[in-house]
Amino acid sequence: MVTRLIYAILGCVLSAILLWWLLGEIAIQYEMAATNTPTREALGDDLGFGMLIGLVVFPLTVLGSVLTGIVTWFVLRARANRVHESASPPP
Repeated sequence: MVTRLIYAILGCVLSAILLWWLLGEIAIQYEMAATNTPTREALGDDLGFGMLIGLVVFPLTVLGSVLTGIVTWFVLRARANRVHESASPPP
């Protein structure tokens, strides 16, 4: 159970890092296309980009990270049940 907890927490942390980067890049590309901005530096003065990061990227990152941890937890539980069933002697 401790191993499963460690893997679930590790999955949450790694997916949070990956999702933050991926969703941030998607938000940057969207905002650059929507405002017709040629460089990333010009997005520094854009209030809409900050709102996009705060109201879309952050909640989706947290939601995706938590869902990844939950899926990891249940997949490892099912795997542990299969291992224990195959290790038990036949009746």
